[in-house]
Amino acid sequence: MTLMPSRRMFAGLAGVALLLTILPAPVSATTPGQNGLIAFRRFGAADQSNSTLFGINPDGTHETRITLPADNVVDAMGNWSPDGTQIVFTRTSSCGDDCGTDELYVVNADGSNVHRIATTTPTIESPAWSPDGRWIAFSMSTDAGDGGVLVAIWELHPDGSGLRQVTQTVAGQSEDHAVQFSPDGSRIVIERQFASCGFCPSIFTANATDGGNLTRVSPRGLKGFDHPDWSPDGRWVIFRTEARAGASSGVFVAHPDGSHLQLILDGTRTGRRFRSSTFSPDGAEMVISIIPGPDANADLWIGRFDSSEHLASLTQLTRTDAFESSVRWGSSPQLGG
Repeated sequence: MTLMPSRRMFAGLAGVALLLTILPAPVSATTPGQNGLIAFRRFGAADQSNSTLFGINPDGTHETRITLPADNVVDAMGNWSPDGTQIVFTRTSSCGDDCGTDELYVVNADGSNVHRIATTTPTIESPAWSPDGRWIAFSMSTDAGDGGVLVAIWELHPDGSGLRQVTQTVAGQSEDHAVQFSPDGSRIVIERQFASCGFCPSIFTANATDGGNLTRVSPRGLKGFDHPDWSPDGRWVIFRTEARAGASSGVFVAHPDGSHLQLILDGTRTGRRFRSSTFSPDGAEMVISIIPGPDANADLWIGRFDSSEHLASLTQLTRTDAFESSVRWGSSPQLGG
């Protein structure tokens, strides 16, 4: 299930007067370091109306619940803090059609100190922590006037101060989603959607300060999307593609300037469908959510890269009847060590 606050909140945003301070912004890849705990979302209901964040060691041991959401609340993984002690995530509460909130939360890795960070509107998606720990970036929908909605990348400090806009989009024409920082914090990778093709998605990199120097990563027509991630050494961006008519989804890596595009997972022959993925902190592996076939739920798998960034192996990590996705690999110490 993909929750799109920009679509769901049109009715709630129309006519709302907002006082926004829009300033130039300095503006996460998987943080380089030891391979620690993997955090992910598990849906607890067949209709995906409830989900919880869990942690698990890379060898599949010591699975631990991190959040305890109420019924009809969906917690979705955002990203680890650079020091591996906290997780930023979104909490979605639904009260019916065109009714609900998507809010920004932070929790300690052990599940303690769950707290909300207030934002201008409760329309938050896909938060990411900056490499220096000073900023949390996210996609947010705001009122553009005349019933329009502006969907762009914003950021604020972890204490809720300093809210400012990073990328510049045009209401009704383009939207920005799914932000991640480069390891040095100078660039971001985003999913930009264009109304001219039915809000088709593409992956771009941009300056982290103001969204400038926009560079296409996914070729036109490929429809790259869904929480791209930046490798810890800054050399690669990973993303997946939408399933097209007569074809299955795939997982690609490419350099941040769009060069050296490589297909690393192809569901055409196997019937597999792919969800979110992320690099390991040491850059040698990845973890990905995979739906193995029709009417199946997603499990987590770990892939190991060879020297040319192709996958040398793929090993199943979780085996449950639940749907597991929204995964991020952090440097928080593994459990039971």
